[in-house]
Amino acid sequence: MANLSTVYMGIKLKSPFIVGACSLTSDMDSIRQAEDAGAGAIVIKSLFEEQIQAEARRLDESLAAYDNMIAEAVTFHPDYEHAGPSEHLQWIEKTRNAVSIPLIASLNAISPGKWTDYAQKLVDAGADALELNLYGIITDTGVSGHEALKAMTATAAEVKSKVSVPVSVKLTPYLLSPGYAAATLDRAGIDGLVLFNRFARFDIDPVTESVRYHMTMTASRDMEHSLRWISLLNERIDADLCGSSGVHTVEDAIKMILAGAGSVQIVSALYQRGMKYISELNSGLKGWMDKKQYDTLQDFQGKVSRSRSGNPFAFERHQYIKALLGFH
Repeated sequence: MANLSTVYMGIKLKSPFIVGACSLTSDMDSIRQAEDAGAGAIVIKSLFEEQIQAEARRLDESLAAYDNMIAEAVTFHPDYEHAGPSEHLQWIEKTRNAVSIPLIASLNAISPGKWTDYAQKLVDAGADALELNLYGIITDTGVSGHEALKAMTATAAEVKSKVSVPVSVKLTPYLLSPGYAAATLDRAGIDGLVLFNRFARFDIDPVTESVRYHMTMTASRDMEHSLRWISLLNERIDADLCGSSGVHTVEDAIKMILAGAGSVQIVSALYQRGMKYISELNSGLKGWMDKKQYDTLQDFQGKVSRSRSGNPFAFERHQYIKALLGFH
């Protein structure tokens, strides 16, 4: 019988299927269903950098009201430590007490700052690891790709320095050199990389003549970018690779693992088919492995990647050349 266990950032998972950060992971019934269905881990719905900063500003403003009452008023200030959005902490603590599945807390951010102190609070609440979602598009024409990556790396390194648990980074696909970014974060000590996050769709409404944003469900075709870069990065960095965006079927997961991923995140498929679908995915993966006579995921992980190709240049250029010569 095939063994689906894998290790992600030093944490042993009984399955490579991780429930990604979404509203489903802020519902206790859904979380219990995911655990019962055999999910490997759960990423708790993201806490945003802006939420923490907004809470801090409100606290600062309320304390500032006493600043000029009397000369000694500074000693009147209570010795508060900014706790951040307490509801989020309470939710993680409640979840930790309810289930035994590994929990990954998600921080959605882009810039370094005092807010990173909140990372330890998430761990204290019960998170087994942190996922830093570097969600942002650099729109400033005066900021170079190198400067943007430097800021992202500083943010990730600062979060990593605050906690003793593993830290992963969910990278944006809008990078000039994803490979260099991955290697830079790897050198900074990041334990895992999730490729890639998704952005709200940008559109313009011709009736109202205004911008509109909306999220849409992924499809299997949407994982192409992630699949490509995982296959290119496998065994070239130490950080564990997790595939994301577009994993819907057993075949999708197999492709990601063949490329080099040790785990995959799923969201849209669970909205469409429910948490019980994880059990079906696990069963399907076991069936494929038994048919192929693979005992463990590691037996075929990275089998179809640049590092195993024997000719890295051909692996990188073959798709382009074949498409060019075959185009009519």
